[in-house]
Amino acid sequence: MRVLFVSGSPGGGSARSTVELASRLVERGHVSGVLSVTRGPAPVKSLHERAVDASARVAGTPLAAPVAALTARLGRRLLPLPEADGVACWSAHVPENALDALLASFRPDVVVASSLDRPAWRTIRSKVAAAGAASVLYLREESATRHLSDPPAPPDVLVANAAIHAERAAALGHTAVVVPSVVELDRCLVETTRERVLFVNPIAISGVDIAFAVAAALPHVPFTFAESWVLTDAEHDDLAHRAAALPNVELRRPVADPRELYADVRLLFAPYLTNGRPRVVLEAQANGIPVLATDLPGLHEGVGPGGRVLPPDAAVTEWTEALEEMLAPAHYDELVVAARAHARRDDVDPAGLAARFEAVLERACAIASASAAVTPTDGGGRA
Repeated sequence: MRVLFVSGSPGGGSARSTVELASRLVERGHVSGVLSVTRGPAPVKSLHERAVDASARVAGTPLAAPVAALTARLGRRLLPLPEADGVACWSAHVPENALDALLASFRPDVVVASSLDRPAWRTIRSKVAAAGAASVLYLREESATRHLSDPPAPPDVLVANAAIHAERAAALGHTAVVVPSVVELDRCLVETTRERVLFVNPIAISGVDIAFAVAAALPHVPFTFAESWVLTDAEHDDLAHRAAALPNVELRRPVADPRELYADVRLLFAPYLTNGRPRVVLEAQANGIPVLATDLPGLHEGVGPGGRVLPPDAAVTEWTEALEEMLAPAHYDELVVAARAHARRDDVDPAGLAARFEAVLERACAIASASAAVTPTDGGGRA
């Protein structure tokens, strides 16, 4: 099969997992490519978002056609990126607009979409169907289930990287196959010095205010606040200003090598406010680093016995007490053993996950082929 992944994530864990899954499929004899959104702010992206809003406002008027044509042209330029582990890679400011070129040149049998907003997913789904290819929607974030409602825009096959996302899809009348994100743990293993508490992705939905409050309440505990992807200058300046007020907080920019991230970590602090399975949890536990996280279903599923979870509305004092208890020598060694054991479970083995995902792709292609055989087409593509 020729498999094209389209991701709305410019970096971070989701982007790395996408490339690692694509690479595993290459090892299994397939041809894989990844189209992602270009890193960093871009005027064309903002202009495209305004054009999408304008399209909705002028629908049914004489302005609808020219506005739609402008919207479809913005940000469509493909930017080739270096090949990653046998995977061809491109980026574009507006991936859904750049997709036409890859449908014609890369000629995928199946397109796997993830981490996209609703307009982007609807555009991709329509283009993939018209090209006669199969579509797979990979639910990596809780917000992605909105693609399935009001009105629904289902793919040929739906996949979720956490059981909670599959449950939300089921509540909307859609069946999702659960395949956790691929995480190549060998690439993140390091002999950590176990000195600091790590908080990754210091933004609002990751609980940055909670993290700052806990760090302020524990001045004797060194914290690292690590950016997951490149923030805007304004966002970084605000973080730097807040971190500078706390001598025990060090702000670090994104790193390409995950071993740098965990080299001095004693505990991963994940007071995240969004429901998902971030790869940092598994990476930390593979290094024997316990995790303190929010008790949301996706996080609870990922943390398991390799750490502790607290309610989303836990007070700062509850977070600080739990963190200090986990760091104490009397409990810490047991947590280290539990974290390592949880990271070695069969459910997260990359080879097994790739085989499961391959079966999903084969099913999607079969469904798309069957649909094309019974559905009238125009110009050779599926309606």
